[in-house]
This record gives sequence, C-alpha cells and structure tokens, in this order.
Amino acid sequence: MLFTSPIFITFLCLFFILIKNQKIDKIFLINIFSCIFYGAWNPFFLLLLFFTTVVDFHVALLMERTEQQKRRKLLVLISIVANLSILGFFKYGSLISQIINDSLGLFSINHNIPYLNLILPVGISFYTFQTMSYTIDVYRKNIHAENKFAYFFCYVSFFPQLIAGPIERVSSLLPQLKKLHCKKDFYFSNVTQGVELIIRGYIKKVIFADNFSPYVNSVFQNLSAYDRLTIFEATLFFCFQIYADFSGYTDIARGIARCLGIELSANFNYPYFAKDISDFWKRWHITLSTWLKDYLYIPLGGNRHGNKQMYRNLILTMVLGGLWHGASYNFIIWGTYHGLALSIHKYWSSKKFIKIPNLVSYIITFSTILFSWFIFRVESLNDLLLILSYRPHLPFLAPPSNAIFLLFIMISTQLIENLYLKKRISFMSFNYYTRLAIFSALGLLFILNQPPSDQSFIYFQF
Repeated sequence: MLFTSPIFITFLCLFFILIKNQKIDKIFLINIFSCIFYGAWNPFFLLLLFFTTVVDFHVALLMERTEQQKRRKLLVLISIVANLSILGFFKYGSLISQIINDSLGLFSINHNIPYLNLILPVGISFYTFQTMSYTIDVYRKNIHAENKFAYFFCYVSFFPQLIAGPIERVSSLLPQLKKLHCKKDFYFSNVTQGVELIIRGYIKKVIFADNFSPYVNSVFQNLSAYDRLTIFEATLFFCFQIYADFSGYTDIARGIARCLGIELSANFNYPYFAKDISDFWKRWHITLSTWLKDYLYIPLGGNRHGNKQMYRNLILTMVLGGLWHGASYNFIIWGTYHGLALSIHKYWSSKKFIKIPNLVSYIITFSTILFSWFIFRVESLNDLLLILSYRPHLPFLAPPSNAIFLLFIMISTQLIENLYLKKRISFMSFNYYTRLAIFSALGLLFILNQPPSDQSFIYFQF
C-alpha cells in the first residue's frame, strides 16, 4: 500500500473520518488501521511484527520488576538477540551464504551453500531498531516500561512511520499517543500544517524523485555501456532522487501525524548544504545517525579512549550502518567509506591544519557525498570497479530535458529555502495566498511532468 497509491489515499480519508468520532477509542482505531496497512503487504509480516512487539513488551516489564543486574542484562540480551536474529535471518541470510561461498572459492573448495531466497518484510530494519531502543532504554533506566500493550503496539506499529521511519524513541512518541487518546477534537492549525507537509512530500516524490528515476535506472542497470560523464550525471540525479524520495516519504509521514497533533522527528535538515561530512550526518537520516551514536558508537567507547579507538569506533559504527541499509558488498563498502571520511575529518580537525575556505569545504563535502551515492547505487562489485577503469569511446547518454529542468527547480528551491531558514523565516510563516501560489505552481509542474508509473519508495527495500 504505497503512500502515492489511490488505495492508500482512500484508506487515509476513511481513517480521518473515523478518528473524528469521539465515541471511538483512538488508540484502538490506530492499531486496527496499522494492522490493515501492514498486513496488506503480506499477512505474515504482521505476525512477525506482532511477535517482536510481544517479546519486547514482556522483556521490558520483567526488567522493570527486578533490580538484579545480572537478570536485567540477561533480559535485554534476550531482546537484542531475538530482534537481531529475526532481522539477520530475513535480511542477511543470502549475504552470509555469498560470503561463505566466496571464501570457499578462495581455497578452491567446490562446495556451494544454497542462497536463502527470502522475502524481506518491509520496514523490518526500522521497527527493529525502534523496539530495541525501547528495551535498551528500559535497561538503562532512562524510561519506565509501558504496562499497557495497546499503547506499546501503537508506538511500534504507528502506520505513518512504520515502513521507513523516522525511527522514534518511546520517550518522544508514546506520550503524544497517550494524549491523543484523551483528545476530543483536532486543531485546525495542525490539520492545515499537516496537509501542507503531505502535499510537500507528494511533490518531492512524484514530481522530482519519480521523474529522475528512469534516467538513473537506465544508466545504472547497464553501466558498462556508458562513459564516465554519463555515470557522473546519473549519480548526480540519483543524489537528488534519493533525497527527494526519502525526505518526501518523511514529509508525508510527518504530515499525517501532524494532522493528529503528533510531532514526528524531522529526519532531514538540508543535508547537501553540510559544511563537512560530520555535519552531513547531523542533517541526513537524523534518527538513524542519532540511534547509531547512542546505541552503538558511545557504548563502543566513542571518543573516550584516544584517537585510534575513536577512529575504530567510527568505522565500525558506519560499517554496521551500511549493513543496516542492505545485505550486499556495496553497502559494506559504503559504510566503510563514510567511516573513513568521518575519521579523516576528525583527524584534520584535531590537528588544526590550514583553515579551508567555506566554499571549498562545501565542494569537498558534496563531492565526497556524491561519490558515496555512486557506491550506494551500483548493483555489483564489478560495476563499482568500472569507474576506475579506462574505457574510451563509449557513448554518452544525456538526461531527458524535463529531468534537467526539474533538477534545476529542485536545487533552486533548496537554495531559497535554506536562505530563508538562515533568516529564521519558515515556509509556514508566508501568508495563505503566497503558499497557495507556490503549491499551484508545483501542481502545474506535476501535471506537465507526470512520471510514467507509480514507483515504490527507495527506502522500502531496507
């Protein structure tokens, strides 16, 4: 059930009609609609989600009821092992088989382990990290365990952010859901702001991301056929495609929640205006980067034991962050690349070398990010090596004129928005007619640049 599909729009309208009824238990209604939404993908996925939720709910309650540290450690370990085992089985079974087979091949051992061809449950990486953060926080005594299963299930399965985040902490989302249970009506300002966010998300996804996709796919599915300039341009388009696609999903999710008076985390903050690679990870997929910092980097030791340990922790954290995205070699390399980039930046900053001018710093950062998206997007290791090989006299494939025009519009819009942000002027502060004119212009863009077909969000595969 894609956010951009007519069936989801019908589903959403029905949800808002019913939730306005003051006689209906709002938490019960959200849980029912979340089950319908997730079960529509595959009923088995819903059983898996329910199992994970039940395990973590009871583990947290048991931890709350004991002060014995050994028992608390055992319980949180049960939660972590259960969650990672399920995630690993469905997501990494094929990669593990491939690594074993490749390793055996190095020793000329002709024995192949069969690949596990499993369907990856949508959203499993997101809700697994969300439930793990809950049990770990209960273990650390940062929060109290929730004693009502309906509330906890609502926190885990809240359908706007279930499939692709933001990855919410229980301390942020659950209190808002509980207030919703007591709320008799919804404020008009929340609804208007929510609808504007939803429209903004649809614009990013349908007008920009889906129109960049055909060109990007045509190049990356046959990299060996094109020259480096074509590959560079396709990577540039993918850079903005993945941003429009993922932040578009986040805007729609936040907009739906805002209509209910719930504030989900802002997952993006103009990431391509980052002044360095550390700044980029404070702006891109913010809820994942903070999760990795709080539950992996800091427990590993962070920067508390000298620079060498810090560099090791950064690289290990980012490698695991790469693996979170997908079970293939290119994601391991992508994570390693970002870990090395972060380590180099930390080293440069600590040595206080000559100060790099801001413009040069922005260019270096964007170039670093751009190459990382090439690593992210390639479909095999051979494709990754192609960029390093000399391949003369290959054809150039120019992007479609409408895609070039839309890329110009998107970059210009980002520049203008970022300028207003620095002046502390938000889009919502514009008067109604100005906002209406902007949305009307973008609506015209949509009519003139409709993508050939509905396309799934990129992060649904993670």
